[in-house]
Amino acid sequence: MFSELKPTEEEIIEYLVNMLKHSSSVEYYKDKIGIKTSDTQSPHDLAGDGNKLNWPILRGLAIENRSNDPEFFNEIVRPAIEYHRQMQHHHKKWDWPNAGANENDLKAGAVNSICKIIEDCNYTLDPQTFEDSMEFVKRISPHQYVWMWRMYHEIERISPPEVKSIILMDRDDEDGIEDKITLTDSAIYIPNIGIHKEIHKRMIAFTKDAIEMLRKFGYHDIAPQLSRYSPQNRTPRMNGIEGGRMLIMDESITNGSYTKVIADSTVQHR
Repeated sequence: MFSELKPTEEEIIEYLVNMLKHSSSVEYYKDKIGIKTSDTQSPHDLAGDGNKLNWPILRGLAIENRSNDPEFFNEIVRPAIEYHRQMQHHHKKWDWPNAGANENDLKAGAVNSICKIIEDCNYTLDPQTFEDSMEFVKRISPHQYVWMWRMYHEIERISPPEVKSIILMDRDDEDGIEDKITLTDSAIYIPNIGIHKEIHKRMIAFTKDAIEMLRKFGYHDIAPQLSRYSPQNRTPRMNGIEGGRMLIMDESITNGSYTKVIADSTVQHR
């Protein structure tokens, strides 16, 4: 019924901006806490098999908020989620009890989950919302509960990253701005919010590659031009996508971006 659906260019650009914010946030906190894993799929969510720039996943997740219909979720969104979770190292080590997961794997999984809660609260670490979320986690994913509390106490001591500086800006505002990908009518500004320089460079390069890939699927008006290092002390006017939906929790299929609970009753930290 839904197999011919594709995201619009606007949905793709919003999706890319939100993915870049999430990836940057996770990399930022992992670095500040000192989490070192054997995960070679870096930047977070944007590299390796099952990354979120891969067309089958991008196509499903970019349109996930179009409908609350369970059939739509099962046909379009759920396969994208499951493919991502099955192929990405951090999900393999976190989503289910795993004897092969070490302490850093569990810390990284917890940081990823906490970053989603922060994003769903408009990029603020609200204690009450976190406590409410943890009651839900304790009920359906008790193996994650302790690690999320541990990482919460680490994160609350760290100055939050300027993740809202990753935006969609007007072409009129981009003159002299580096670290951007220029599109036909706009530009995605991707400043380094405090992550390793090499990871930041790969983040921009992989996003550019994804936009070029999209042309093969008919998105010919998305025309990237890559520019790297940003000048110091230059802040563009923020008139773009701010994202941030409030947390929705339910033990059934929901339209929240934090969790969609499916048959295996595990929390969908994407």
